[in-house]
Amino acid sequence: MGYGLFDQFPEQVAQANQVLGYDIAELCLKDPLRVLNQTQYTQPALYTVNVLTYLERMARGATPPDILAGHSLGEYSALFAAGAFDFITGLKLVQKRGQLMSLASRGAMAAVLEINLADIERILAESGFQHVEIANINALQQCIISGAYDEVVALETRFLDAGARFVQLNVSAAFHSRFMSDTENAFADYLTAFTFHPLSIPVVSNVTARVYPTTDYQSLLTRQISSPVRWYESISWLLAQGCDDFIEVGPGDVLTKLHRRIAETPMPMAPERAAPSNTTHEAKTPPAPPSAPTPAAATKYVFMYAGQGSQYYQMGRAFYHADGHFRQTMDRLCHKVYMLSGVNLLEQLYGDRDPGTEFDDIRYTHPALFCFGYSLTQMLIARGVQPAAVVGHSLGEYVAAVVAGMLTLDDALRLVVEQAHLLAQHAPPGGLAVVLASPDIFHRSADSFSGCTLAGVNFDNNFFISGEQSAIANARQKLTDQGILSLALPVRYGFHSSSIEAIKPSYQKLLDKTPCFSPTMPVYSSVLGRSVGAMQQADAQSYLWQVIRDKVDFSTLVDSVFPAMEDHFFVDASATGSLANFLKYSQDFAGRHGYVLNPFSDGMKSLETLLSQLKA
Repeated sequence: MGYGLFDQFPEQVAQANQVLGYDIAELCLKDPLRVLNQTQYTQPALYTVNVLTYLERMARGATPPDILAGHSLGEYSALFAAGAFDFITGLKLVQKRGQLMSLASRGAMAAVLEINLADIERILAESGFQHVEIANINALQQCIISGAYDEVVALETRFLDAGARFVQLNVSAAFHSRFMSDTENAFADYLTAFTFHPLSIPVVSNVTARVYPTTDYQSLLTRQISSPVRWYESISWLLAQGCDDFIEVGPGDVLTKLHRRIAETPMPMAPERAAPSNTTHEAKTPPAPPSAPTPAAATKYVFMYAGQGSQYYQMGRAFYHADGHFRQTMDRLCHKVYMLSGVNLLEQLYGDRDPGTEFDDIRYTHPALFCFGYSLTQMLIARGVQPAAVVGHSLGEYVAAVVAGMLTLDDALRLVVEQAHLLAQHAPPGGLAVVLASPDIFHRSADSFSGCTLAGVNFDNNFFISGEQSAIANARQKLTDQGILSLALPVRYGFHSSSIEAIKPSYQKLLDKTPCFSPTMPVYSSVLGRSVGAMQQADAQSYLWQVIRDKVDFSTLVDSVFPAMEDHFFVDASATGSLANFLKYSQDFAGRHGYVLNPFSDGMKSLETLLSQLKA
C-alpha cells in the first residue's frame, strides 16, 4: 500500500524512518519480514499512508474537507488533517498505541454479519458470558464482538443458529473492549507529554458519534482504545445533517462500501444542528435516540425526570410486556449494566417481588432509574411525542443530559453504575425524608433537624432532608410530635449533603475522562435552578457532581423559569408522577402537565390518558 506516495514526500518519509527505526516505504511496499499484519507495525503504516494520501490530495488542489471522520486508527489521520498535531507527533502517538495494544493479554474478535444489533445484544445477554462485548458497530447488520478468547469462539454456534455469518478475526487481543483498560491508562500517561492544538475542522469521534470538542479532547483519544467504534451512528448522523459528499482517503474502499450500505438503512436520528456537507473519511477502521415525526400541533413538550426515591419494584412492567420500544431499550440498557457491573437488572426489577417491598439497594436502584427514564423516553418518541426541552431532578438530570445530547448514553450509564458502586463502597449509611411543610421550618426549628441538611425544595409546602439514618429518624419523630407529616424515602445514602463527599475523589477521576457536549435542546436543572447552556468541560464535569451533591431547588426553577413556558406541556417521564404533582401544587405555575405512570395506575391506561391529554 502507498505505491507512488513515498517518493513525493521524501522529507516526511525520512522523518518517519528516524522515529520508527525502520524503512516505512519498504514495510508498506514489500514487507520483507512479513510483519505488516502485526498491530505495532500496522498502525504506523496505515497512519503514514493515510496522511501522505491526504497531503497529496491537498497538493493537487482538492477542496478541503468541511468535516472529518476516521475509523479506529483512522481517527488519528483525521485529527492530523484538523490540525490537532503535526505529522511526527501523530506518528509517535500511533506507534505507542500500536506497541501498547500489541502487549495486551490474549483475546479474540469476530465479525457478526447479516443480523441486527438488537439481536446481537440479545444473544450476548442470553449466553451468560460475561467477557464479550460489542467492539464495532459498522452498519445495521455488520458488527464486531470482542472479548475473552474462549467465549468469543464458543459464541459462533449461537450466532450461526440465529442465521448470522460469523468470521473470527486474525487479532491477538480484545481491542475496543474493557479488556484494554490497562492499555488505555498507559496511553493516557503517554499523552501528557504532548501538546494538542485546537481543531480547525470538526472531527467526528468514534466514542461519541458526534464531533470532538475543539479543545481538551485528549480523553476521547484514550477512551477510544476500550470503547466501541460507533461508525454506523457516526455516518448516520452525518447523513442526517445533510452531508452528501463522502470521500475516502487512504488505501482500499472499505469505508466507501460501508457508507453505501449505511445510506440505504441509516440509524434514525433526533433533529440536531446542521453540519457541513463536504465530508472526508480518513481510512480506516448507542447515543442520539431514535426519532419520530413531530406532531402537527404547536405544543412543545418538556420531559421531566425524577431521581432517587421515585423507584419501586415492577415499575414499568406493563410497558415492558406490552410495548416493543420500551422493552427493546430496556433490554439493551440492562445488558450494558450487566457488562459494567454483573448485575441482572431485569431480574431485580421484574422478578418475583411485590411492588410494595422497599427497593433501596443503590447498586440496583441507580441504574434502574436511569434505564427506566431513558426507555420511557424512547417509548414516547416512538409515539410521536418528541421532547423540545428536558428537566432533571437529582439523578434524573443524568437522563436529561443524555436526551439533550450533553452526555453519550454509554458515558452516562457508566457514570451512574460507577457512582452507585462508589457509594456502596465508601459512603456512610444515610437517608432522605420528605417533609410536608414550608421549608422555613427547617431554619425556624433548627433543633428538630439536628444532624440533617436541607437537601431540596420541591414546592412551597414540600421539602426534603438528608442525613444519617439516626438523624433522619430523630427529625421525623420531632416533626410527628408537632403534627407535621413526613415520609422516609427508599434511599440508603445522604444525597445532596456532605455525607457523600467520600466518593468525590474517585468519582472526579471518572468525570475528568467524560466528555460533555453543548445541549441540542434546552436543559433545565433543578440543582442550578435555571437552564444549562454550553459549558467548558471543567464546568460541565463540576455540574455532574453538583447534581448529586448540592441542594435541589425545583421550586425556584418552577417559579423563575416555568411561568414563561406555559405554552409547553410538561410530561413527567418518571415512575411516580411526582414531578407533575409538584407542578400541580406550585402556586405560580399554571401550565399544562401530565404523567406517564404512577405506582397505582395501570401503565398502558395511564399512557393512553396522557396521549389523549396531549391531543386536547
